[in-house]
Amino acid sequence: MKITNKMNLPEALVKAVSTQRHNAPGELSATTLLNGTKQIILMDRHWEELEDDVADRFNAIIGTAVHDLLQKYEGQHEFVEEQMKVELDGITVTGKIDNYNMEEGLISDYKTAKVWKVKFNDFEDWRKQGLIYAWLLRKNGFEAKTCRFIAMLNDHSAAEAQRNSSYPQKPMCVY
Repeated sequence: MKITNKMNLPEALVKAVSTQRHNAPGELSATTLLNGTKQIILMDRHWEELEDDVADRFNAIIGTAVHDLLQKYEGQHEFVEEQMKVELDGITVTGKIDNYNMEEGLISDYKTAKVWKVKFNDFEDWRKQGLIYAWLLRKNGFEAKTCRFIAMLNDHSAAEAQRNSSYPQKPMCVY
């Protein structure tokens, strides 16, 4: 994928969003599996032709920063940012677990999101991702009882929360 820099932003931002292929040859990640089959094939086939601009990748920068910060704080019975793999019919399914509590069998996945995600209860993609993570953990010998997603709403408005009871009341929510 080519990263353009139409606003002539600093090189640090360009490097922060420059992407390598998400999937190694013969591998599909949990998040890739959420896409349609045609999209997966076309993205793989045309990766070098795809183009995105630094200024359009703000959410990727925030998401990476949050993950980098939180992976430093592992609990006593937890592991963080652990890569799981399972080979299935010649394809390796992968997933990086943000946080897993071994005592509780609890998967926690951190998400930076927009308020609309919570307002419209649009969590089907997260649910599917959680099921894939649970499957990966079980195949690797870990019990997975529950998966929760901690949404950090980067466009939350405290004033709107005060005015509107149907608006998310806090900038962090758990699904």
